[in-house]
Amino acid sequence: MTLDFLPQLAFVYLLLFGRIGAIIMLLPGFGESYVSPRIRLIFALLLTLVLYPMLNVSFALIPESLSGVFMLLMQEVLIGLFIGASVKLFMSALGIAGMVVAMQTGLGSAMSFDPNQGSQAPFFATILNLMAVTLIFITDLHHLFFRAMIDSYALFPTNSSEFLPIGDFAQMAMESISSSFYLAMQMSAPFILYGIVFNVCLGILAKLMPQIQIYFVAMPANIGIGFILMMLLVGSMVSWFLDRFGAMMLEFVI
Repeated sequence: MTLDFLPQLAFVYLLLFGRIGAIIMLLPGFGESYVSPRIRLIFALLLTLVLYPMLNVSFALIPESLSGVFMLLMQEVLIGLFIGASVKLFMSALGIAGMVVAMQTGLGSAMSFDPNQGSQAPFFATILNLMAVTLIFITDLHHLFFRAMIDSYALFPTNSSEFLPIGDFAQMAMESISSSFYLAMQMSAPFILYGIVFNVCLGILAKLMPQIQIYFVAMPANIGIGFILMMLLVGSMVSWFLDRFGAMMLEFVI
């Protein structure tokens, strides 16, 4: 019995890991800053091993030159980064919505550490991010991650002789940015309307009673009403986001 097939298997595994590992590094829940890079690496290696027999993809022969191997590997990594970045860009809608809500309710300066971003963010944006990531796993939406990984080999074959569709990638990236911003505005629309009405009322009161510092007097009321709106609307906001997130992930599923 010969072991001539082992180099081919190792080469295929390397290519699979290049794409799957790049996706894992950017997925919500898996690619967050609070997850150790070593854990992400081990998970990507094990997931590649599990998905290996499920892919049934025909691959080209091992290139004779090292540069050929490098080019194939870089192509797989770029495809994985594109898929992962598309998901990451869509998740940014939560941060935008949380920032808009904080500004409209007088809590723009109330910052907290956001473990998903690894930096300071308005506390409501942190709440939205944590709730969304938690509910993605509770509602089994994360299964679409693995389905997208498998189906990506039908959308972007590894043994394709064509160059990467950079133009299509750029167009889809712009659509992801546009969709995330549009979704953020939809989620925060009630707070934007509230902010407009509240500030118009403050302006009228300031004209009627110029001797009173209306802004400082009304700030506690602004924050209190903002908290009430958050309690009433946060469930609907996250539910709306999850529906749109699932629809976005289905774009990568055949």
